[in-house]
Amino acid sequence: MRTALAIVSLGLCSLSPSVLLAGQDDATDKARISFFQGVELYKEGSFEAALAEFQRAYDTSPSYRVLYNIAQTYYQLHDFANTYRILQDYVEQGGSELSDERRAQIDELNRKLEKRIAHLEIVCNLDDTELRVDDISVGRSPLASAVLVNAGPRKVTAVRPGYAVASRSITVAGGEQALVQLELDIPTEVRPSKPEPPPAAPALIASRPAPPITDAIAPQPRKSRTELIISLTAASGCAIATGIFGWQMLLAKSDFDHEVAKRPYDKTAVYDARSRALTYQYLTDGFAAATLVASGVALYLVLRDDGVAAEPKKRTNAKSIVAVAPAATGLVLHGSW
Repeated sequence: MRTALAIVSLGLCSLSPSVLLAGQDDATDKARISFFQGVELYKEGSFEAALAEFQRAYDTSPSYRVLYNIAQTYYQLHDFANTYRILQDYVEQGGSELSDERRAQIDELNRKLEKRIAHLEIVCNLDDTELRVDDISVGRSPLASAVLVNAGPRKVTAVRPGYAVASRSITVAGGEQALVQLELDIPTEVRPSKPEPPPAAPALIASRPAPPITDAIAPQPRKSRTELIISLTAASGCAIATGIFGWQMLLAKSDFDHEVAKRPYDKTAVYDARSRALTYQYLTDGFAAATLVASGVALYLVLRDDGVAAEPKKRTNAKSIVAVAPAATGLVLHGSW
């Protein structure tokens, strides 16, 4: 840890004012301002803001010395994969200008980093598909090389218009080399439909005379439709809200993709866009669930009201006939009623 902190201190001093003042054009002046703002923010512990300033200084007036500060800021943010990648660029661009002592320090730090990063080989069944790790684009398939990622749980996705998003979660350890295979399904519009079975021949039913109607059935009173109307109204309102928030979610997702595609991208803007997209997604899911519940209640009310009523008590118009006749032992009562 002491070695890493010492390297950080050296990195902050690696770009001297004389280097930044070598040119007097506007780009150099803007880069100088951004660089020293990054130094102040780094000292205060505001590493994300410092990273943005260092990156702006490098983009405005590229100097390989600033890459060292960018790498050390990534290290403080525990983004070891980007630290390792930026240090490689620093050594490549610095070339013979780097001292043996500085190279030895970087080699020592790289040995630590290699125990904290992993290599993901991402393979997709369709070429020219955008591949993302933790919602950040890493290129289009097929990738030329493995992707450096931080050890821990990672989310890998493949995105292609017209296809459902293929996603997979994987947990990798430091120094591990893992293979992630993603397969995109056939689009719905070109998926072959299953042939419908031919209709069955109607069964021949022998006609039989209908039984005579001897019983009168009293009409059943119609139940109130208030509950059904309320449930249908609620379902309609929730469905409309689902569509509105779904559209807002798509717009926020588009903003997120736009911010991620920027090079370099603004990390704050990316987080804000992602937060908006997640908020609209939760609202969309909630109203969609409410739509299903309200629709289910409406269906239940329809089936309940249209159910078969209990069979009423039969009424008969038959008259009672009773007669009394004499018998050997007395009187006998006979007849029907």
